[in-house]
Amino acid sequence: MSEQSTPSELAALVRALVARTPPRVAAATVAIVGSNSGNVRHLGTGTLLAVADAKFVVTAAHVLLAAREQELTVAISPALGGVFTAVTARDWVVTAASGVNDPHDVALYQLDDRELGRLDAVEFVRIADVCFDKDISESYFIVCGFPAMWSTTSHSDNDEMKARLLQYGTYPFKGSVCGLAGFDPERHILLEGAPDDILDHKGNPIRFRTRSGHPASIPADLAGISGCSIWRIGDFSTPVSEWNINDAKIVGVQTGVFQSVSAIKATRWNSVTTLLYAAFPDLRASINMYARM
Repeated sequence: MSEQSTPSELAALVRALVARTPPRVAAATVAIVGSNSGNVRHLGTGTLLAVADAKFVVTAAHVLLAAREQELTVAISPALGGVFTAVTARDWVVTAASGVNDPHDVALYQLDDRELGRLDAVEFVRIADVCFDKDISESYFIVCGFPAMWSTTSHSDNDEMKARLLQYGTYPFKGSVCGLAGFDPERHILLEGAPDDILDHKGNPIRFRTRSGHPASIPADLAGISGCSIWRIGDFSTPVSEWNINDAKIVGVQTGVFQSVSAIKATRWNSVTTLLYAAFPDLRASINMYARM
């Protein structure tokens, strides 16, 4: 995207990029909530993953560790609508049990038949849908998650909790990474989180706001998208007109932000496959077909 692009050119580009974002980006996304004493509130975001016949939810470990510390009952809900499905907070597998100084910050939960039976209108991504390329410096990305500021809290059985999905398009971070504690380019991806202009899916300028209409900013107000997938939609070394909607790939799990430089941090997907490989030996043959660890 050129700095000299006109508004109409920018709008046309955004519409082209949206057209190349596959529906499975949203269909594989779930909201993760926690409940205690009848109060239900938003915790984070997850992605549905299938490996052979096993089905999982993938998210950031700190989302689950927070739920455990607060003794919350955890549930997931599809982005495209559906009922809450309770899962067992203690049965999640995390990259570091304490969460202290964990550079990966990834968690997995294997869904059983009862839980799968309650999930409607969803899609499971597979390891074949993952890009393990180290150099993605020319890529365009979609961050797909549920900001907490767009969610409501339920206080009773008659009180409906509401959430809204954000699909935010962005580019690799181009600034200096000096002094960014916890960032390791071997393990992480850094994305731009300070757009000069925010455009909707039709390319029209919009203002990023809370549910109540107050001004919000990226990345400071993205709390709640933790654990969501980062998708690479295409590579600008190839004209956008040649991008194929089926070529979109997951590259990472969103695990943090650096507000000082307005950047979004993601853990590379290698950490997910490494955790799968260690925790589920029966799946190693399937993992080895696609994964780089």
